[in-house]
Amino acid sequence: MSAIATEMRECICAIAGERGWTETRQAWLARAARKAGISFRAAKAIFYGEVTDPKASVVEGLRAAAAQKTKSIEKAAQHEFADIAGRLDRLEATLNQIDPDLFREAVAAIGAATRIEERPKATASGGARPLDQTGG
Repeated sequence: MSAIATEMRECICAIAGERGWTETRQAWLARAARKAGISFRAAKAIFYGEVTDPKASVVEGLRAAAAQKTKSIEKAAQHEFADIAGRLDRLEATLNQIDPDLFREAVAAIGAATRIEERPKATASGGARPLDQTGG
């Protein structure tokens, strides 16, 4: 399979998401095709490796849909992070009200967890960047 065909197959998998227990592969592929704005036949041919050089319009549709899916996942992760940070802030305040001396270490750990300034950057290979020796 060519590099573009492999990339497009991965895009279809990403766009369609996880397949449900009762969902057929045909329905799963149809969902990906619908989200990408391409025909079911094109999605099926790419997924099964029948096409090694897909049309530019299909490639653009798949890439755009994959980018949109990535954006929505990132947005959901940001909302979840904000929610968790809020919960940790409330927990920190509650522990400080109960007994600041007893819970000093826990409050310090919670404070460190909520003050994460940036998440690890992705490397060219797609993995997370390893931490340096200073922990940052």
